[in-house]
Amino acid sequence: RCGWCECSFADAGSKGVGPEGPKTLCHGCSLRFRAGFSSAPIRNEEGKYVCDNCQRAYDSTHALSGHRRFCDGGDWRCGWCECSFADAGSKGVGPEGPKTLCHGCSLRFRAGFSSAPIRNEEGKYVCDNCQRAYDSTHALSGHRRFCDGGDWRCGWCEC
Repeated sequence: RCGWCECSFADAGSKGVGPEGPKTLCHGCSLRFRAGFSSAPIRNEEGKYVCDNCQRAYDSTHALSGHRRFCDGGDWRCGWCECSFADAGSKGVGPEGPKTLCHGCSLRFRAGFSSAPIRNEEGKYVCDNCQRAYDSTHALSGHRRFCDGGDWRCGWCEC
C-alpha cells in the first residue's frame, strides 16, 4: 500500500520514491513528493481528494493531479473582458500569448479584433455593426455571424 494515500500498488500501476525511500509511494503521491509536497492530498468527509487552491473535490489522486496542472485558484481573468475561468469555460490565445483570453475574446482576436466587445451602460455587449445589445459574449458572437448592419437587400425585390 502507498504510504500516503493508502491505495494498493495494483490500483496505482507503479511505485515511486517517497520520504521513506524508494517504492514507498504510489506514482501519483511520488509526483506530489517530488514536486515539494510533504503529505498526501487532503480528503474531505466524503473521502474525495481536495485541491489546495480552489477546494474542488475529486474521486482519485489521478483526477486531482490532472486538475492541478491547470488550476489557478480562481485568480485567472481574461485579458480583455476580465471574466473568470469559471465564467469563460476555457482559455484561448491572445495578443499576450496562450491562455490569456477567454474563449469568446480569443475568437474575436483570431478574427482580427484588437479589444473586447463594447459594453453599454447596462453592462450588455453591443454589436459594432447594428448596435443591438446582448447579455453574453456568446450571444453576441452568434449574432455577429449573420449581422450585416442592416445593409442587406434582397436581390429580387430590393426590400
